[in-house]
Amino acid sequence: MAKINGRTLRLSPNYRAKLKRLHEKRWLDICPKCERQNLFDDQQVALPFCDWDDVMRTANDPDSAFVLEIAGIPFTRQALQCGVILAGGEDDENSTSWSTQRVERLAEHYRQEPSPLAAASLAEAVCNWGRGGRVRGNLKKRHSHHLGHAMHAWMQAALHATSDEDAIAPASEKRPYGLPKGLAISFGSKHLRMLDPNRFAVLDAVLSEGLGYALNPKGYALFMRQFRDFHAKLSDSGWPYSLAQTESGLFMLVRQHVRSDPS
Repeated sequence: MAKINGRTLRLSPNYRAKLKRLHEKRWLDICPKCERQNLFDDQQVALPFCDWDDVMRTANDPDSAFVLEIAGIPFTRQALQCGVILAGGEDDENSTSWSTQRVERLAEHYRQEPSPLAAASLAEAVCNWGRGGRVRGNLKKRHSHHLGHAMHAWMQAALHATSDEDAIAPASEKRPYGLPKGLAISFGSKHLRMLDPNRFAVLDAVLSEGLGYALNPKGYALFMRQFRDFHAKLSDSGWPYSLAQTESGLFMLVRQHVRSDPS
C-alpha cells in the first residue's frame, strides 16, 4: 500500500465527490496498481503519492525509476515534473487575476523601467499572488506613502547583491536598503522569485518545515545554494523548467508531508 494526501487525491475526478474537505489534511491509503485509474487529474496528469518505501512516485513510474533526493525527501523525476504541472494548474485555478505569469510580467516591467511606483505595484501584486493580505497591510502600515521608495531601494539592492543572504537580509541602520520591515523571509523570497525566476526561489513555511531550512537569511542562503545545485544537475539532463518552476513542483511534493496529520 501507498499513501497520498487527501488534498492531492481530490484532484482525481474519481475521488472528488467522495472526499470531503476534512480529508484534505489526512494521509489516505491507496493501492497504486489496483487503483491506477484514480491517480490522475482531469488533464491526465499523474498525482504524486508516497510509496511504501517513502519515495514520492506516480502511477507512470517504472519500478526502475531513478530516485532523486533533497534534504531527506526522496522522489522520482516524474513525480517532480508532475508536481510542477499540478502547481501551474493550481495557480490558474486559485489566483483569479493574479496569475504567476501576470506577476512575472509586472516584475519584468519593473526590471526594465525601475521606479518607486513600479515597485509599489509589484509588491501589491506579489502579496495578492501569495495570498498575503496581512503582509500587504503590514507593509502599508509601516511605510505608508514611502512604501514604493522602500521596496524600490531593496529590490535594486537585492538584484545587485552578490549573495543570497545579502539579497534577503533585513533592513537595519548598517543596511538601510535591506528587506523592508513588514516583510519576512517567506514573502521576501516570493518577491525575489518574481524578480528573477532563474536565480531565486521561494522558501516558505511549508518548505522550511518539510525540508528543515530556517526562515532566516542564512537558512535561505543554504536552501538556495543546495537547491540551485540540485536544479543545475537536472538542467544538465534536459530538465525544461526554471529554478522557480522546479521549486513549485518540490512544494507540491513536500506539502503532502507537511499538511498531513500523522494519523
